Amino acid sequence: MMKCISFGFGLLLLMCFDFSTAVAQEQLLARYIANIGPEDHYNSSGKRLTSFAALIAQDRANFHRFGIRHQHDGFDPIFTHRSMRAQISPAVLKVESYYREYINHVVSSNGADGTYIIVYVYGYGNRITRISIDVPG
Repeated sequence: MMKCISFGFGLLLLMCFDFSTAVAQEQLLARYIANIGPEDHYNSSGKRLTSFAALIAQDRANFHRFGIRHQHDGFDPIFTHRSMRAQISPAVLKVESYYREYINHVVSSNGADGTYIIVYVYGYGNRITRISIDVPG
C-alpha cells in the first residue's frame, strides 16, 4: 500500500513539473539578409573559401569586423563577437536539399553577381544549434 501511495505521489509531482524550464528551448536568435559578395569568398589572409559555412562566417566578419558591407547586407545582433562567428560551421548549417545546387553555385562562383540569402540562426544563450537559409524570389 505504501509503495502505491509513494508511486502515485511521484507520478503527480512528475505531471506538475514544467519540463520547459528543465531544458533550454531553442530560439530564433537572429534573422538577417546576407549578400555574399566577392570579398566574402576569401578569408583575411586571401585564401579562397571552399565551404558555404565559411562564406557565411566571412560575410559576418566582413560586416562586423572589417566594415565591408554590400548593398542589402543586414545587421544581426549576434555575430558581432568573434566567438559567435566561430560557431558557424558545416555541423550547424542545415540546408534543405532543394538548395544544394544553388549553394554549390554560390561556393564555386566569384561572388560578382551578389547572392542574397535570408539567414536564420537558432540556439539558446551564446550557443548556436542550427543555421538555416532561405533564398528570396
